[in-house]
Amino acid sequence: MDGSRNFSCNNHNAFLDMMEGALSGKTGFTADAGYCYVGALTRDNRTFIVALLACGWPNNKGYKWTDTRKLMEYGIANYEYRDVWEDVELPKVKVDGGIEEAAPYESRIRIPVCVKEKEEIPVLLRGDEACEVQTEVEETLSAPVKEGEVAGRIRYLLDGEEIASYDVVTEKGVEERDLGWAILWILKLASL
Repeated sequence: MDGSRNFSCNNHNAFLDMMEGALSGKTGFTADAGYCYVGALTRDNRTFIVALLACGWPNNKGYKWTDTRKLMEYGIANYEYRDVWEDVELPKVKVDGGIEEAAPYESRIRIPVCVKEKEEIPVLLRGDEACEVQTEVEETLSAPVKEGEVAGRIRYLLDGEEIASYDVVTEKGVEERDLGWAILWILKLASL
């Protein structure tokens, strides 16, 4: 071959030239579904995908292009990424049978808890949509408790479906009030 042959290829996918950011698309036709189209577009770090079935039969094959454009324009105008992370005030957790060195006679020990990892949660939302935040924290733990022990979860829900969750962990450990501790405490008091 001497490289003198030329080839040309025409793309009949009108959507690719219709909107800025058009990525790809696939046309189709069946007698039952009529003209069909699947297309994708990316704009401002958002990707939209449209899947159309039965969007016209012969003599109306252009419907798929106008329908796709309308749906893409709707998505661009109405959906944006928002960070749905919320700092939630967490209650202190009671520890049964624990020792508080600063107040050894105190039987109602409460320790602080925190979220193990905090991070942005970008979610593509319509203007009127919002995420629900559910906090599930144990009211009481039994000693001994280790620092960093899981004491609950924070869950982020969109339309009842979980999109993210994070562990709630103890910020400090608590020793157990047991016979060995009681004997040492009595000996300590006796030596005063």
